[in-house]
Amino acid sequence: MVGRCQKNSSPSLLFQFWGEECVVYNALSGDTHLLPAPHGEILQLITQDVREEALIDHLITGCAVSHGEAVELSRSLVKNYKKLGLIDPLWN
Repeated sequence: MVGRCQKNSSPSLLFQFWGEECVVYNALSGDTHLLPAPHGEILQLITQDVREEALIDHLITGCAVSHGEAVELSRSLVKNYKKLGLIDPLWN
């Protein structure tokens, strides 16, 4: 199966989607990360400087979760992405 490769506003990250998976390559660290495709899409939104409320709205719509669940998921993903060095530690 051929995946789709997508660039984003963060020149250090390259995304490759294959069905339900996403591979993210961090050119700064040389690390490669395997994520579920929806999590890759969320990471792309974050790297496009989307505000937290827009991210939460995307989760509510795309994942059919409540506002509270979307807030929790958003915060959890952001924390993990910061820990992995995929987003700016000051992003919020």
